[in-house]
Amino acid sequence: MLQSSRLGNRFKKIEKKTTDLKNDSTVDVFEDKKDALLMHNENQADIDLSKIETEYKILLINKIETIPVWFEYSSEQQGNLISTFIVNKLSEDNIFLSEDLKNKLIDNIISSILGFGPVDYLVKQNNVDAIFINALNSVHIEIAGKILNTEIKLSSKQLDLLLKHIKNIAELKPEENSFIWNCKSGNLFINAVLPPVAESGANILIRKIYTCESPSDLISKGICSQDIFEYIVYIANTKKNIIVSGDVSVGKTFFVDSLVKLALSNKRGVIVQDYPQMLSLSDTLMKFYFSSFKSIFEYQKLVSELMLLQPDFIVIDSNNPHAFNSSVYSIEQNTGAIITSRGVCIDNVVSKFVKAISCESNCSEKNAKLTFLNNFDYIIHIEKCSDGVKRVTAVIELSNSKTVAASFKVIAKWVDNHYEIDIPQPLTSIKAESFVVRNPIGTSLKDRFSNDFVSE
Repeated sequence: MLQSSRLGNRFKKIEKKTTDLKNDSTVDVFEDKKDALLMHNENQADIDLSKIETEYKILLINKIETIPVWFEYSSEQQGNLISTFIVNKLSEDNIFLSEDLKNKLIDNIISSILGFGPVDYLVKQNNVDAIFINALNSVHIEIAGKILNTEIKLSSKQLDLLLKHIKNIAELKPEENSFIWNCKSGNLFINAVLPPVAESGANILIRKIYTCESPSDLISKGICSQDIFEYIVYIANTKKNIIVSGDVSVGKTFFVDSLVKLALSNKRGVIVQDYPQMLSLSDTLMKFYFSSFKSIFEYQKLVSELMLLQPDFIVIDSNNPHAFNSSVYSIEQNTGAIITSRGVCIDNVVSKFVKAISCESNCSEKNAKLTFLNNFDYIIHIEKCSDGVKRVTAVIELSNSKTVAASFKVIAKWVDNHYEIDIPQPLTSIKAESFVVRNPIGTSLKDRFSNDFVSE
């Protein structure tokens, strides 16, 4: 249906008709093409597929730019049009490929055009964690914590097409006329800053979002040790209020998301975020985004309403100061709160929380510090270490003691490339799996509401 439409016709080659039936020229043309096909099929190895791919991509980008309704079509329809264009162009150029090579060419071009253009290859590499596009100037990538220059430069057409594609695939569309985009597509978080805010042109960050599939993944990646993971699972499951801190892009959201997925997925939980970065999903998990909020009152109202739901735990992942202040002020003892906080060191994080409490409750710094120590139980600090690994470098237990020193007990600390651990002895032999809430499989609905079952 689409192939016969006006848009479909733009991708079709005007076929030359051979009508001289008296001289049987149609047969001659067919025989010539057949001979050429046989000759080219014998020399498939000599065909420079990458050169053809590059040339056709440029032609496609130019053609797409002339079609205003291109992004109104589905990915499947766009793919069909691109496939038609490639098949007809190969025929027009007298290039005869085997079915395997032709399909490979079509798949590569469709993936690139409908994907992320010239950086699509980088996105698909397993070891590339992030791509940084500095307008038309440069493209850098992050591998194992190191930022590397790819020497790639985008053209203005490629950059415009990339922005249109990002807007098209975003699960939450950026606001109209907004100069800052925060989007998510699958396991990709995409941030774009556009002119006139960005002086040199659109700056785009494409970062992969990960979660660990098992505790061994966290441990094998060097993020924490087995003992530390089991202890963190224990305190999370006993409704302790936890701060997960660290500098920008050290993996705070990743760590909390992994903790929720591995140890808290069966609990009634709430996740509140600026933007949808966490991948954890379960029937008992509730997610909320507040990127569209405009006032402090809206943040306060949301957090207050969520507390009425009485969740087993609540995760608040935000860099917005209004949301942060309102969240910190709303947290009370034993609410099972897990709050991420940007800070280069623990002292910086504590100061940030104390100021937030002081600001929201209009009290002195001394009283704000007492409230902080009363309401929060642990700080888990994450840093990017000298070996490039982003790991838990400290677990601090908080208590309201008479002296500041006694209020901060070091449970674990990364020193000289190893952990120094002082986990309370009764917990050292307890496995994290014993704290994971399991579904009451095999019980009837009536049994689940009985007093005996609840008391267990």
